[in-house]
Amino acid sequence: MRTAFLATVGLAAGALASLTALPAGAQTAFTLDDPFLVVDGERVTWASPPRSGALDGPLLLAVPGLADYSISDGPVPGARRAGEFDGRRLTFSVDGVSIRMVSQSPILGDGRRPAYVRTRQSRTTARGPAQLRSQDAPASVPAIRETPRDERVQADLRRLAAERDRLREERERTLQERRALAAEMERARRESDAVASRANENARREARRLREEVARLRQEVAARDATIERLTAERDDRSEQMDYLRLQVRALSAALATTEAERDQALQERDDAPTNRSAVAALQAELDETRAERDRLAALTAAQRPDTDRLNALTRRLTEAERTVERLTAERDAIEAQLEASERARLGLEAERARREDEQTIAEPDPRRTEREPADGPPARISFPSFDFGRLLNPAEVERQVEAATLPPRAVASGLRGEVLVLLQTDATGRVIQTAVPRPIGGGLDALAEDLVRTMQFRPPRVRGLPTGLRSQVLVRFNGADA
Repeated sequence: MRTAFLATVGLAAGALASLTALPAGAQTAFTLDDPFLVVDGERVTWASPPRSGALDGPLLLAVPGLADYSISDGPVPGARRAGEFDGRRLTFSVDGVSIRMVSQSPILGDGRRPAYVRTRQSRTTARGPAQLRSQDAPASVPAIRETPRDERVQADLRRLAAERDRLREERERTLQERRALAAEMERARRESDAVASRANENARREARRLREEVARLRQEVAARDATIERLTAERDDRSEQMDYLRLQVRALSAALATTEAERDQALQERDDAPTNRSAVAALQAELDETRAERDRLAALTAAQRPDTDRLNALTRRLTEAERTVERLTAERDAIEAQLEASERARLGLEAERARREDEQTIAEPDPRRTEREPADGPPARISFPSFDFGRLLNPAEVERQVEAATLPPRAVASGLRGEVLVLLQTDATGRVIQTAVPRPIGGGLDALAEDLVRTMQFRPPRVRGLPTGLRSQVLVRFNGADA
Protein backbone atom coordinates (compact mmCIF):
# COMPACT_ATOMS: atom_id res chain seq x y z
CA MET A 1 0.00 0.00 0.00
CA ARG A 2 2.76 2.47 0.94
CA THR A 3 4.76 1.51 -2.16
CA ALA A 4 1.76 2.31 -4.43
CA PHE A 5 1.29 5.59 -2.58
CA LEU A 6 4.91 6.61 -3.12
CA ALA A 7 4.75 5.56 -6.77
CA THR A 8 1.70 7.79 -7.30
CA VAL A 9 3.46 10.72 -5.61
CA GLY A 10 6.54 10.13 -7.77
CA LEU A 11 4.50 10.15 -10.98
CA ALA A 12 2.78 13.40 -9.91
CA ALA A 13 6.15 15.02 -9.17
CA GLY A 14 7.51 13.91 -12.54
CA ALA A 15 4.46 15.29 -14.32
CA LEU A 16 4.93 18.65 -12.56
CA ALA A 17 8.56 18.75 -13.64
CA SER A 18 7.52 18.21 -17.31
CA LEU A 19 5.36 21.38 -17.28
CA THR A 20 8.06 23.84 -16.16
CA ALA A 21 9.17 24.91 -19.65
CA LEU A 22 7.51 28.36 -19.65
CA PRO A 23 9.09 31.74 -20.54
CA ALA A 24 10.55 33.78 -17.69
CA GLY A 25 8.35 36.74 -18.58
CA ALA A 26 5.23 34.72 -17.65
CA GLN A 27 6.31 34.29 -14.00
CA THR A 28 4.21 35.99 -11.32
CA ALA A 29 4.45 35.96 -7.53
CA PHE A 30 1.54 33.92 -6.14
CA THR A 31 0.68 33.96 -2.42
CA LEU A 32 -0.58 30.67 -0.89
CA ASP A 33 -1.82 30.41 2.68
CA ASP A 34 -3.03 26.90 3.69
CA PRO A 35 -5.04 26.34 0.46
CA PHE A 36 -7.57 23.56 -0.09
CA LEU A 37 -8.53 21.94 -3.43
CA VAL A 38 -11.97 20.89 -4.76
CA VAL A 39 -12.28 18.91 -8.03
CA ASP A 40 -15.81 18.47 -9.44
CA GLY A 41 -17.28 19.15 -6.02
CA GLU A 42 -15.00 16.64 -4.19
CA ARG A 43 -12.31 17.66 -1.68
CA VAL A 44 -8.83 16.43 -2.73
CA THR A 45 -6.00 16.09 -0.21
CA TRP A 46 -2.36 17.10 -0.77
CA ALA A 47 0.50 14.61 -1.02
CA SER A 48 2.48 17.13 1.01
CA PRO A 49 1.25 20.50 2.38
CA PRO A 50 1.99 23.29 -0.17
CA ARG A 51 4.65 25.75 0.93
CA SER A 52 3.02 28.92 2.35
CA GLY A 53 4.18 32.35 1.23
CA ALA A 54 5.12 33.86 -2.13
CA LEU A 55 5.72 31.41 -5.03
CA ASP A 56 7.10 32.40 -8.41
CA GLY A 57 4.67 31.36 -11.14
CA PRO A 58 3.41 29.59 -12.97
CA LEU A 59 1.69 27.26 -10.49
CA LEU A 60 2.11 23.56 -11.31
CA LEU A 61 -0.81 21.36 -10.11
CA ALA A 62 -0.83 17.56 -10.56
CA VAL A 63 -4.07 15.64 -9.93
CA PRO A 64 -3.41 11.89 -10.36
CA GLY A 65 -6.06 10.15 -12.42
CA LEU A 66 -7.11 13.37 -14.21
CA ALA A 67 -4.40 15.67 -15.58
CA ASP A 68 -1.43 17.90 -14.82
CA TYR A 69 -2.08 21.67 -15.03
CA SER A 70 0.28 24.61 -15.53
CA ILE A 71 -1.51 27.82 -14.38
CA SER A 72 -0.48 31.44 -14.99
CA ASP A 73 -2.12 34.86 -15.11
CA GLY A 74 -0.91 35.70 -18.63
CA PRO A 75 -0.99 34.04 -22.06
CA VAL A 76 1.75 31.49 -22.67
CA PRO A 77 2.35 29.06 -25.56
CA GLY A 78 0.00 26.08 -25.43
CA ALA A 79 -2.24 27.60 -22.72
CA ARG A 80 -5.78 28.95 -23.02
CA ARG A 81 -7.94 31.10 -20.80
CA ALA A 82 -10.09 28.76 -18.72
CA GLY A 83 -10.97 30.65 -15.52
CA GLU A 84 -9.92 33.50 -13.25
CA PHE A 85 -8.17 34.51 -10.02
CA ASP A 86 -10.71 36.22 -7.71
CA GLY A 87 -9.17 37.29 -4.40
CA ARG A 88 -8.67 34.12 -2.37
CA ARG A 89 -10.10 31.86 -5.12
CA LEU A 90 -8.74 30.26 -8.27
CA THR A 91 -11.42 28.62 -10.43
CA PHE A 92 -11.16 27.13 -13.93
CA SER A 93 -12.81 24.45 -16.08
CA VAL A 94 -10.93 22.28 -18.58
CA ASP A 95 -12.31 19.31 -20.56
CA GLY A 96 -15.48 19.22 -18.46
CA VAL A 97 -13.55 19.20 -15.15
CA SER A 98 -14.32 22.02 -12.68
CA ILE A 99 -11.44 22.86 -10.32
CA ARG A 100 -11.51 25.33 -7.43
CA MET A 101 -8.64 26.22 -5.05
CA VAL A 102 -9.23 28.53 -2.05
CA SER A 103 -6.43 30.16 -0.02
CA GLN A 104 -6.74 31.88 3.35
CA SER A 105 -5.39 35.13 1.84
CA PRO A 106 -5.62 36.72 -1.65
CA ILE A 107 -3.59 34.78 -4.23
CA LEU A 108 -3.02 37.71 -6.63
CA GLY A 109 -4.45 40.65 -4.69
CA ASP A 110 -8.11 41.56 -4.21
CA GLY A 111 -8.92 42.14 -7.90
CA ARG A 112 -9.85 39.67 -10.66
CA ARG A 113 -7.21 38.30 -13.06
CA PRO A 114 -7.64 35.80 -15.92
CA ALA A 115 -6.28 32.30 -15.48
CA TYR A 116 -4.49 30.62 -18.42
CA VAL A 117 -4.15 26.82 -18.16
CA ARG A 118 -2.02 24.31 -20.07
CA THR A 119 -2.91 20.64 -19.49
CA ARG A 120 -1.24 17.29 -19.91
CA GLN A 121 -2.78 13.85 -19.45
CA SER A 122 -1.95 12.23 -16.12
CA ARG A 123 0.52 9.35 -16.25
CA THR A 124 -1.63 7.25 -13.96
CA THR A 125 -5.32 6.37 -13.91
CA ALA A 126 -5.46 5.88 -10.14
CA ARG A 127 -6.78 8.77 -8.10
CA GLY A 128 -4.51 10.01 -5.36
CA PRO A 129 -3.33 13.07 -3.43
CA ALA A 130 -2.52 16.17 -5.48
CA GLN A 131 0.72 18.12 -5.57
CA LEU A 132 1.17 21.92 -5.92
CA ARG A 133 4.41 23.83 -6.37
CA SER A 134 5.90 26.70 -8.37
CA GLN A 135 7.94 26.42 -11.57
CA ASP A 136 11.25 27.03 -9.78
CA ALA A 137 10.62 24.60 -6.88
CA PRO A 138 12.25 21.17 -7.37
CA ALA A 139 9.99 18.11 -7.42
CA SER A 140 10.59 15.85 -4.46
CA VAL A 141 9.93 12.13 -4.44
CA PRO A 142 10.22 10.13 -1.19
CA ALA A 143 13.00 7.59 -1.44
CA ILE A 144 12.74 4.00 -0.24
CA ARG A 145 15.72 2.86 1.84
CA GLU A 146 17.19 -0.34 0.60
CA THR A 147 17.56 -2.92 3.44
CA PRO A 148 17.81 -6.66 3.60
CA ARG A 149 14.54 -8.38 2.95
CA ASP A 150 13.57 -9.30 6.54
CA GLU A 151 14.63 -5.97 7.98
CA ARG A 152 12.89 -4.14 5.16
CA VAL A 153 9.65 -6.04 5.80
CA GLN A 154 9.83 -5.28 9.50
CA ALA A 155 10.63 -1.64 8.82
CA ASP A 156 7.75 -1.43 6.34
CA LEU A 157 5.42 -3.01 8.89
CA ARG A 158 6.47 -0.50 11.53
CA ARG A 159 6.14 2.38 9.11
CA LEU A 160 2.75 1.11 7.95
CA ALA A 161 1.55 0.80 11.55
CA ALA A 162 2.76 4.31 12.32
CA GLU A 163 1.20 5.59 9.11
CA ARG A 164 -2.06 3.80 9.96
CA ASP A 165 -2.13 5.37 13.42
CA ARG A 166 -1.28 8.77 11.97
CA LEU A 167 -4.00 8.41 9.30
CA ARG A 168 -6.53 7.39 11.96
CA GLU A 169 -5.67 10.43 14.04
CA GLU A 170 -5.79 12.62 10.94
CA ARG A 171 -9.14 11.14 9.96
CA GLU A 172 -10.56 11.69 13.46
CA ARG A 173 -9.26 15.25 13.52
CA THR A 174 -10.65 15.87 10.05
CA LEU A 175 -14.06 14.50 11.07
CA GLN A 176 -14.10 16.71 14.15
CA GLU A 177 -13.12 19.76 12.11
CA ARG A 178 -15.74 18.89 9.53
CA ARG A 179 -18.47 18.57 12.15
CA ALA A 180 -17.36 21.81 13.80
CA LEU A 181 -17.30 23.55 10.42
CA ALA A 182 -20.75 22.20 9.54
CA ALA A 183 -22.13 23.38 12.89
CA GLU A 184 -20.51 26.79 12.46
CA MET A 185 -21.87 27.12 8.91
CA GLU A 186 -25.34 26.09 10.06
CA ARG A 187 -25.19 28.64 12.88
CA ALA A 188 -23.98 31.33 10.49
CA ARG A 189 -26.74 30.42 8.02
CA ARG A 190 -29.39 30.65 10.75
CA GLU A 191 -28.01 33.98 11.92
CA SER A 192 -27.89 35.27 8.35
CA ASP A 193 -31.47 34.12 7.72
CA ALA A 194 -32.60 35.72 10.99
CA VAL A 195 -30.83 39.00 10.21
CA ALA A 196 -32.19 39.04 6.65
CA SER A 197 -35.69 38.18 7.89
CA ARG A 198 -35.61 40.96 10.49
CA ALA A 199 -34.22 43.43 7.98
CA ASN A 200 -36.85 42.47 5.39
CA GLU A 201 -39.63 42.69 7.95
CA ASN A 202 -38.42 46.10 9.15
CA ALA A 203 -38.08 47.31 5.56
CA ARG A 204 -41.58 46.06 4.71
CA ARG A 205 -43.05 47.65 7.85
CA GLU A 206 -41.30 50.97 7.13
CA ALA A 207 -42.36 50.87 3.47
CA ARG A 208 -45.96 50.14 4.50
CA ARG A 209 -45.92 53.06 6.97
CA LEU A 210 -44.44 55.38 4.37
CA ARG A 211 -47.02 54.31 1.80
CA GLU A 212 -49.82 54.99 4.27
CA GLU A 213 -48.30 58.39 5.07
CA VAL A 214 -48.03 59.20 1.36
CA ALA A 215 -51.66 58.16 0.82
CA ARG A 216 -52.78 60.35 3.75
CA LEU A 217 -50.80 63.32 2.45
CA ARG A 218 -52.21 62.81 -1.02
CA GLN A 219 -55.73 62.85 0.41
CA GLU A 220 -54.95 66.06 2.29
CA VAL A 221 -53.51 67.63 -0.85
CA ALA A 222 -56.58 66.58 -2.83
CA ALA A 223 -58.89 68.07 -0.15
CA ARG A 224 -56.87 71.30 -0.12
CA ASP A 225 -57.00 71.43 -3.92
CA ALA A 226 -60.80 71.05 -3.83
CA THR A 227 -61.07 73.81 -1.18
CA ILE A 228 -58.85 76.09 -3.24
CA GLU A 229 -60.95 75.50 -6.34
CA ARG A 230 -64.19 76.22 -4.42
CA LEU A 231 -62.78 79.42 -2.86
CA THR A 232 -61.43 80.54 -6.24
CA ALA A 233 -64.85 80.03 -7.81
CA GLU A 234 -66.53 81.98 -4.99
CA ARG A 235 -64.00 84.80 -5.35
CA ASP A 236 -64.57 85.01 -9.10
CA ASP A 237 -68.36 85.01 -8.59
CA ARG A 238 -68.15 87.79 -5.97
CA SER A 239 -65.91 89.82 -8.25
CA GLU A 240 -68.41 89.54 -11.08
CA GLN A 241 -71.24 90.64 -8.75
CA MET A 242 -69.22 93.63 -7.53
CA ASP A 243 -68.41 94.71 -11.07
CA TYR A 244 -72.09 94.45 -12.00
CA LEU A 245 -73.14 96.54 -8.97
CA ARG A 246 -70.52 99.17 -9.76
CA LEU A 247 -71.86 99.43 -13.30
CA GLN A 248 -75.41 99.83 -11.96
CA VAL A 249 -74.28 102.54 -9.52
CA ARG A 250 -72.59 104.46 -12.33
CA ALA A 251 -75.67 104.15 -14.55
CA LEU A 252 -78.00 105.35 -11.75
CA SER A 253 -75.68 108.23 -10.91
CA ALA A 254 -75.74 109.29 -14.55
CA ALA A 255 -79.56 108.99 -14.62
CA LEU A 256 -79.78 111.00 -11.41
CA ALA A 257 -77.66 113.76 -12.88
CA THR A 258 -79.81 113.79 -16.00
CA THR A 259 -83.00 113.89 -13.90
CA GLU A 260 -81.70 116.80 -11.79
CA ALA A 261 -80.84 118.69 -14.96
CA GLU A 262 -84.31 118.03 -16.30
CA ARG A 263 -85.76 119.13 -12.96
CA ASP A 264 -83.87 122.39 -13.04
CA GLN A 265 -85.02 122.94 -16.60
CA ALA A 266 -88.61 122.16 -15.60
CA LEU A 267 -88.44 124.57 -12.68
CA GLN A 268 -87.16 127.23 -14.99
CA GLU A 269 -89.94 126.49 -17.44
CA ARG A 270 -92.45 126.53 -14.58
CA ASP A 271 -91.32 129.91 -13.56
CA ASP A 272 -91.43 131.01 -17.13
CA ALA A 273 -94.79 129.33 -17.93
CA PRO A 274 -97.16 128.78 -15.02
CA THR A 275 -99.38 126.62 -17.19
CA ASN A 276 -96.83 123.75 -17.05
CA ARG A 277 -97.44 122.91 -13.40
CA SER A 278 -98.71 119.42 -14.19
CA ALA A 279 -95.49 118.56 -16.10
CA VAL A 280 -93.39 119.87 -13.23
CA ALA A 281 -95.28 117.68 -10.80
CA ALA A 282 -94.63 114.64 -12.97
CA LEU A 283 -90.94 115.47 -13.16
CA GLN A 284 -90.80 115.92 -9.39
CA ALA A 285 -92.37 112.50 -8.88
CA GLU A 286 -89.84 110.93 -11.28
CA LEU A 287 -87.04 112.68 -9.41
CA ASP A 288 -88.27 111.24 -6.12
CA GLU A 289 -88.37 107.77 -7.60
CA THR A 290 -84.81 108.19 -8.91
CA ARG A 291 -83.60 109.30 -5.48
CA ALA A 292 -85.36 106.30 -3.88
CA GLU A 293 -83.64 103.97 -6.37
CA ARG A 294 -80.30 105.65 -5.60
CA ASP A 295 -80.82 105.13 -1.87
CA ARG A 296 -81.74 101.48 -2.47
CA LEU A 297 -78.56 100.92 -4.50
CA ALA A 298 -76.49 102.65 -1.83
CA ALA A 299 -78.00 100.35 0.82
CA LEU A 300 -77.34 97.35 -1.40
CA THR A 301 -73.72 98.47 -1.82
CA ALA A 302 -73.37 98.81 1.96
CA ALA A 303 -74.88 95.35 2.40
CA GLN A 304 -72.34 93.94 -0.07
CA ARG A 305 -69.43 95.36 1.91
CA PRO A 306 -69.27 92.39 4.41
CA ASP A 307 -69.24 90.05 1.43
CA THR A 308 -66.28 91.98 0.06
CA ASP A 309 -64.48 91.64 3.39
CA ARG A 310 -65.23 87.94 3.46
CA LEU A 311 -63.96 87.66 -0.14
CA ASN A 312 -60.69 89.29 0.94
CA ALA A 313 -60.46 86.85 3.86
CA LEU A 314 -61.08 83.97 1.46
CA THR A 315 -58.31 85.31 -0.74
CA ARG A 316 -55.93 85.31 2.22
CA ARG A 317 -56.99 81.74 3.13
CA LEU A 318 -56.43 80.73 -0.49
CA THR A 319 -52.86 82.07 -0.34
CA GLU A 320 -52.21 80.16 2.91
CA ALA A 321 -53.68 77.00 1.37
CA GLU A 322 -51.36 77.33 -1.62
CA ARG A 323 -48.38 77.59 0.74
CA THR A 324 -49.60 74.52 2.64
CA VAL A 325 -49.91 72.61 -0.65
CA GLU A 326 -46.33 73.52 -1.50
CA ARG A 327 -45.15 72.30 1.93
CA LEU A 328 -47.11 69.03 1.64
CA THR A 329 -45.72 68.49 -1.87
CA ALA A 330 -42.17 68.87 -0.53
CA GLU A 331 -42.96 66.41 2.30
CA ARG A 332 -44.42 63.95 -0.23
CA ASP A 333 -41.24 64.16 -2.36
CA ALA A 334 -39.10 63.54 0.75
CA ILE A 335 -41.19 60.48 1.69
CA GLU A 336 -40.94 59.10 -1.85
CA ALA A 337 -37.15 59.54 -1.65
CA GLN A 338 -37.19 57.60 1.65
CA LEU A 339 -39.21 54.86 -0.05
CA GLU A 340 -36.64 54.61 -2.83
CA ALA A 341 -33.81 54.47 -0.26
CA SER A 342 -35.63 51.71 1.66
CA GLU A 343 -36.09 49.73 -1.57
CA ARG A 344 -32.40 50.09 -2.42
CA ALA A 345 -31.48 48.96 1.12
CA ARG A 346 -33.73 45.91 0.77
CA LEU A 347 -32.11 44.98 -2.56
CA GLY A 348 -28.68 45.44 -0.97
CA LEU A 349 -29.62 43.08 1.88
CA GLU A 350 -30.80 40.43 -0.58
CA ALA A 351 -27.55 40.76 -2.56
CA GLU A 352 -25.50 40.48 0.67
CA ARG A 353 -27.43 37.38 1.65
CA ALA A 354 -26.73 35.76 -1.74
CA ARG A 355 -23.03 36.64 -1.36
CA ARG A 356 -22.85 35.05 2.10
CA GLU A 357 -24.50 31.89 0.85
CA ASP A 358 -21.95 31.78 -1.96
CA GLU A 359 -19.05 32.14 0.52
CA GLN A 360 -20.49 29.40 2.74
CA THR A 361 -20.72 26.87 -0.09
CA ILE A 362 -20.11 23.24 0.97
CA ALA A 363 -17.72 21.45 -1.33
CA GLU A 364 -19.67 18.16 -1.31
CA PRO A 365 -22.50 17.50 -3.82
CA ASP A 366 -26.04 17.87 -2.59
CA PRO A 367 -27.63 14.38 -2.70
CA ARG A 368 -31.11 15.91 -2.87
CA ARG A 369 -30.32 17.53 -6.27
CA THR A 370 -28.67 14.45 -7.90
CA GLU A 371 -30.32 11.38 -9.39
CA ARG A 372 -28.86 8.26 -10.96
CA GLU A 373 -30.15 6.18 -13.87
CA PRO A 374 -28.67 3.41 -16.03
CA ALA A 375 -26.14 4.45 -18.69
CA ASP A 376 -28.45 3.29 -21.51
CA GLY A 377 -31.17 5.90 -20.68
CA PRO A 378 -32.90 8.30 -23.10
CA PRO A 379 -31.02 11.05 -25.04
CA ALA A 380 -29.83 14.15 -23.19
CA ARG A 381 -32.43 16.85 -22.56
CA ILE A 382 -31.15 20.14 -21.12
CA SER A 383 -33.75 22.65 -19.92
CA PHE A 384 -34.06 25.84 -17.88
CA PRO A 385 -37.09 25.42 -15.54
CA SER A 386 -39.16 28.59 -14.94
CA PHE A 387 -36.65 30.73 -16.90
CA ASP A 388 -38.06 33.59 -19.02
CA PHE A 389 -36.14 33.73 -22.30
CA GLY A 390 -37.71 37.17 -22.89
CA ARG A 391 -35.06 38.51 -20.49
CA LEU A 392 -32.35 37.67 -23.06
CA LEU A 393 -31.08 39.59 -26.06
CA ASN A 394 -29.89 36.36 -27.76
CA PRO A 395 -32.46 33.61 -27.02
CA ALA A 396 -31.96 31.94 -30.42
CA GLU A 397 -28.21 31.63 -29.89
CA VAL A 398 -28.70 30.14 -26.41
CA GLU A 399 -31.16 27.56 -27.82
CA ARG A 400 -28.63 26.60 -30.50
CA GLN A 401 -25.94 26.16 -27.85
CA VAL A 402 -28.27 23.95 -25.79
CA GLU A 403 -29.15 21.79 -28.80
CA ALA A 404 -25.47 21.39 -29.73
CA ALA A 405 -24.32 20.64 -26.16
CA THR A 406 -23.07 17.12 -25.29
CA LEU A 407 -22.61 15.69 -21.83
CA PRO A 408 -19.09 14.94 -20.48
CA PRO A 409 -18.01 11.29 -20.84
CA ARG A 410 -18.00 10.74 -17.08
CA ALA A 411 -21.60 11.92 -16.76
CA VAL A 412 -22.63 9.65 -19.68
CA ALA A 413 -20.82 6.65 -18.21
CA SER A 414 -22.37 7.06 -14.76
CA GLY A 415 -25.83 8.09 -15.97
CA LEU A 416 -25.60 11.22 -13.84
CA ARG A 417 -28.43 13.73 -14.02
CA GLY A 418 -29.84 16.46 -11.82
CA GLU A 419 -30.12 20.22 -11.45
CA VAL A 420 -27.31 22.80 -11.26
CA LEU A 421 -28.00 26.25 -9.80
CA VAL A 422 -25.70 28.82 -11.46
CA LEU A 423 -25.22 32.24 -9.82
CA LEU A 424 -24.31 34.97 -12.31
CA GLN A 425 -23.36 38.62 -12.59
CA THR A 426 -23.58 40.80 -15.74
CA ASP A 427 -22.02 44.06 -16.84
CA ALA A 428 -23.87 47.14 -18.15
CA THR A 429 -24.28 45.49 -21.60
CA GLY A 430 -26.01 42.41 -20.18
CA ARG A 431 -23.04 40.08 -20.87
CA VAL A 432 -22.36 37.46 -18.16
CA ILE A 433 -18.95 38.22 -16.65
CA GLN A 434 -18.95 35.92 -13.61
CA THR A 435 -20.58 32.59 -12.68
CA ALA A 436 -20.46 30.30 -9.66
CA VAL A 437 -22.03 26.97 -8.66
CA PRO A 438 -22.79 26.94 -4.91
CA ARG A 439 -23.76 23.21 -4.81
CA PRO A 440 -21.87 21.20 -7.47
CA ILE A 441 -23.14 17.77 -8.52
CA GLY A 442 -19.94 16.66 -10.28
CA GLY A 443 -19.43 14.66 -13.45
CA GLY A 444 -18.51 17.78 -15.43
CA LEU A 445 -22.14 18.96 -15.46
CA ASP A 446 -21.28 22.01 -13.33
CA ALA A 447 -18.77 23.31 -15.89
CA LEU A 448 -21.20 22.61 -18.76
CA ALA A 449 -23.96 24.53 -16.96
CA GLU A 450 -21.63 27.51 -16.40
CA ASP A 451 -20.59 27.46 -20.08
CA LEU A 452 -24.25 27.55 -21.19
CA VAL A 453 -25.08 30.42 -18.81
CA ARG A 454 -22.03 32.39 -20.01
CA THR A 455 -23.48 32.38 -23.57
CA MET A 456 -26.49 34.40 -22.34
CA GLN A 457 -26.79 38.15 -22.79
CA PHE A 458 -29.47 39.71 -20.57
CA ARG A 459 -31.45 42.87 -21.13
CA PRO A 460 -29.70 45.29 -18.74
CA PRO A 461 -31.92 47.04 -16.17
CA ARG A 462 -31.89 50.83 -16.06
CA VAL A 463 -31.32 53.02 -13.01
CA ARG A 464 -32.13 56.71 -13.54
CA GLY A 465 -32.15 56.09 -17.28
CA LEU A 466 -28.70 54.40 -17.42
CA PRO A 467 -28.07 50.66 -18.07
CA THR A 468 -26.47 48.76 -15.19
CA GLY A 469 -25.40 45.23 -14.30
CA LEU A 470 -27.45 42.69 -12.36
CA ARG A 471 -27.05 39.62 -10.15
CA SER A 472 -29.34 36.67 -10.78
CA GLN A 473 -29.44 32.89 -10.92
CA VAL A 474 -30.38 30.26 -13.52
CA LEU A 475 -31.42 26.66 -12.82
CA VAL A 476 -30.09 24.19 -15.44
CA ARG A 477 -31.74 20.75 -15.48
CA PHE A 478 -30.03 17.69 -17.01
CA ASN A 479 -32.81 15.15 -17.61
CA GLY A 480 -30.83 12.29 -19.08
CA ALA A 481 -27.65 11.06 -20.78
CA ASP A 482 -26.63 11.24 -24.46
CA ALA A 483 -27.49 8.21 -26.52
